Amino acid sequence: MWQRAYKRIPADINVKFFSGLDVYHGTATNLSEKGMFIKTTINFPMKPNLRILIPYREKMLSINAWVKSFGMTGNVYNGVGVEILSPSQKYLEFIDRLRSVKIS
Repeated sequence: MWQRAYKRIPADINVKFFSGLDVYHGTATNLSEKGMFIKTTINFPMKPNLRILIPYREKMLSINAWVKSFGMTGNVYNGVGVEILSPSQKYLEFIDRLRSVKIS
């Protein structure tokens, strides 16, 4: 059975992301050091490279990601799974803080 390299943390975080010139809004429903799933309405075509903005400490974290999968409910695409490319130290700090809050 396939297992993730990093355990996902359940979340409910509003994010904004960019695919080429298109702007999307969604909700990150789970995150890890190397990936996340964003619940959103998807328009095609979508470029595989994304820039994601996540609110953190009165600022926005900018994360580069690569589309790995699309979520579906019935015949409707309802989200996108992404791999985080070269996560920054600030993003890893964000994940550590999120993980410690979820454990407490």
